[in-house]
Amino acid sequence: MPALRQSGRKLTVADIASLTGSKLQEGGAADRRIANIASPESAGGADICFVDDPRRLKDLTETRAGACLIAAEFA
Repeated sequence: MPALRQSGRKLTVADIASLTGSKLQEGGAADRRIANIASPESAGGADICFVDDPRRLKDLTETRAGACLIAAEFA
């Protein structure tokens, strides 16, 4: 993901899912462009966030992130 930030390149949610081996949520916005990586608290619509700690799942209820990568066991 650091290459995303350095290059200024915007990947779609589908691109990121493919690169990471992730499964898209049904009905998700696969064509949404993501420009940056951010924490759930500071993310906006063009950002992606990541949660792999069950104590951080509550942060997802208020995030404005355009996409979230979530560990499979929390999906």
